[in-house]
Amino acid sequence: ALVTRNGGDFILSNNHVLARSDQAQPGESIVQPGLVDTLCVPANPVATFTQAVALHTTNAAPAVADAALAQVVAGQVDPSGAILQLGALNCGLAQPAPPASTTVAPAVGMAVAKSGRTTGLTCGTISEIAVDGLKVQYQNTCGSNATFTATFNNQVVIESSTFGDAGDSGSLIVEADTAQPTALIFSGDPSSGTMVANPIQDVLAALPDPSNHALPTIVGGSTH
Repeated sequence: ALVTRNGGDFILSNNHVLARSDQAQPGESIVQPGLVDTLCVPANPVATFTQAVALHTTNAAPAVADAALAQVVAGQVDPSGAILQLGALNCGLAQPAPPASTTVAPAVGMAVAKSGRTTGLTCGTISEIAVDGLKVQYQNTCGSNATFTATFNNQVVIESSTFGDAGDSGSLIVEADTAQPTALIFSGDPSSGTMVANPIQDVLAALPDPSNHALPTIVGGSTH
């Protein structure tokens, strides 16, 4: 997803995608495709890491969200915020389109969609909201056997064996009938048919500009 804050455009994704689980330093290059898809050969820089919501918390407090921002390199990202396959069908193929610029709170029974790196465009239904005490294990560094566990409250669950898979982290979940953003995928267990996401309002609220506390907003268009 693409967001704007204080006149600048940023890629919105997970901390564990853009910030290496709290390890990144501001200014690090963000490349597309990711290193896992290029056999670790650096690809095209599209942004620079800017800010993340901490996964390591003090006093065992729950983590707010698994989220991060990377400021766009000029000319390397579609300024409309279009997401692959999110638009209407044309000759049987879903076209890129931006999500709606207005968000909507997740609700049980809401039909949703996402377009992700691994499973592409998929649809599902929110089965639970406000889930507390969700524990997620992270690697300390890429490929490391050392791990740490973060606990999350107020999470969104989609029970589906086809909605997402490893590599879909950071996909924006939108309401299926309006394309309004509602959550951000960050974890799950496809083998048990469960994907988990942060409510989008929590994500945006957790990424204020350090200088003036301005919050990011979704770059998008009208509902569709």
